[in-house]
Amino acid sequence: MAILFTLAACSSGAYDAESEDGSELFEEIPNEETSSALEAEGVKSMPSDSEENSSADLTDEELQGYIETEIENEIANENSGRYDSAEDEDSEVDSDEDENAIEGKAPIKIIPIDIKKIEVNEAIVIDDTSEDLLEASSGTEVDFESVSCDEDLPVFYSSDQVDNKDYITPVRNQGFTALCWNYAALGAVESDLLIHHEELSPDSLNLSEKHGAYYNMHKATGSVLGGIDDDYREFEFLEDDGFLSDYDTSYLSVGGVTDYCLSILTSWKGPVVDEDNNSIHVLKGQNDIYTQNSDKPSGAYDNAFCHVQNVLEVLATEKNRNIIKSLIMKHGSVTASINSDDSFWTGKKVALYDYKPYGEENYADHEILIVGWNDEYPAENFITRPETDGAFICKNSWGEKYGASGYFYLSYEDSILCNNIVAAYDCAMPGDNNWYDKNYQYAAFLTHIKDPIVDQRNVVYMYDKNNASYGMLFSPEEDEVLSAIGYFSMNTLNNDKVSVYKLGGSESDEAGEYYNLPDSDESIITMDCKSVTGGYHTFPLKKSIALEKGKRYLITITPGKKQRLVYEKALDYTTHPHKDEWQHNLGAIHTHNTASGHCYLQDSTGDLMIRQDDKDFFIKVYTRNKKADAETE
Repeated sequence: MAILFTLAACSSGAYDAESEDGSELFEEIPNEETSSALEAEGVKSMPSDSEENSSADLTDEELQGYIETEIENEIANENSGRYDSAEDEDSEVDSDEDENAIEGKAPIKIIPIDIKKIEVNEAIVIDDTSEDLLEASSGTEVDFESVSCDEDLPVFYSSDQVDNKDYITPVRNQGFTALCWNYAALGAVESDLLIHHEELSPDSLNLSEKHGAYYNMHKATGSVLGGIDDDYREFEFLEDDGFLSDYDTSYLSVGGVTDYCLSILTSWKGPVVDEDNNSIHVLKGQNDIYTQNSDKPSGAYDNAFCHVQNVLEVLATEKNRNIIKSLIMKHGSVTASINSDDSFWTGKKVALYDYKPYGEENYADHEILIVGWNDEYPAENFITRPETDGAFICKNSWGEKYGASGYFYLSYEDSILCNNIVAAYDCAMPGDNNWYDKNYQYAAFLTHIKDPIVDQRNVVYMYDKNNASYGMLFSPEEDEVLSAIGYFSMNTLNNDKVSVYKLGGSESDEAGEYYNLPDSDESIITMDCKSVTGGYHTFPLKKSIALEKGKRYLITITPGKKQRLVYEKALDYTTHPHKDEWQHNLGAIHTHNTASGHCYLQDSTGDLMIRQDDKDFFIKVYTRNKKADAETE
């Protein structure tokens, strides 16, 4: 999101479909009326695998031609930029040619599952239900302790005033940069660390906004097995402009949303301490912010101060208000979105209430940090009076001269707040029970950035609501211990099945085009993965599993109910050049995402897991160095 001076439009995903349970494998394809409604809400429908042609009753040759045609159509859809697709795959595989085919059976015809593809503009908004989330929960969810309180919530609470303890770091100043999104996220990380680590001090804890912003827009190397090294975005200059092309600091003017922070931090690209090359040295001056901050930060994966293991997201509606308060008490703060237009502020930016209907040019343009609340804050203190008293206490990133020493009140009824998510960060430091040594992953970014300023032009790719199984294949670098599995969820109240299978062959073998989906009792382990919130969750194994170096393991996730499934799309795409508010040439954004060939989605029958050669899913596998007490097969 943008700074005070450059109001980069950073807002929420407009698609807020109601979650529903169901045993059907996938939903009926929306008709024209439904599709039009979705597009009006910021969701663009993409052709499904059989929208234009049906694969039923085709001959083998016709079936192969049909699939190849659909792949060609998909490539054509992206040719407004530069796009490299994976090679076409045959639709029919001979069991004699694939060791994973079912023995003694006729050649298998692979028919992809038919799920509608959609594009969501702006930031992701988690799908919620009309239910009270706490009443509907079982108490066994991985995040239940974070969202529930054993005692009554107080009328007033602030994380910088808890039993004479301060869990909030000092107010920062983002200056002329557009990095409010990173200031808010790192403020949330810092507050979580302060609550759970008494040895840390708010005055000395300062994590680097520059490091995360840099690797949001630069190639990063050093991920485990290079899993996401070839997924990156960067600024390109069609010709030398004699300024930003020399300093390589256009990234300081890239507005953003929670999706960016989640992608960077759960990949373990930092956070690092704000010092030396990892500091923003100059914050003001339309030229100086670029020329005086050109030193390159430390390596993407070097010297991480902590690991972000969970990003707990919930829609900031009235029914979820107590959950938001619990998240603040357990993690110190949550990030939130606002519209910072002057017309919504009282006085010297002490109180904010956006009363306009959400949408129609009323979108979020700034990220802030909620650190507490006051249920009795008078409604008449806002420039336009909301219906009820009550407000959240917020920390801004504009320095101490704005608001009340950098803080302000945000009405519970604020239009932007109530139509977007808040996010709490849960972190681990060395020695913590949830500290892991390695992170196996193949998807790096949730968002395809097409515009650094106007967030409504940026895109998240996903499948529409379905409950198809999906998964990831990996091979450990060494003899290691499988300790946890993490993935991104678009829903609240999740109850999924996660299984781990040991496959034949080794890492030197090419990943199979498909694998039979074994029964759950054939897995090394199958576990229930439950969460109250949406977002990114890490699920620790109850018992660690010994892994063999170079062997192949397949992780599968079967959603407990229909939900949208986010993926990173393989593409090679370059935008037109962009300019900042001073008309400096920022360059064109080049996005390069590869399909790893390690991610799988079930076929139309549900019996096979099919390799995805055009996308990767947001699944991560966490291991520790081998321990003697690890469970063996």
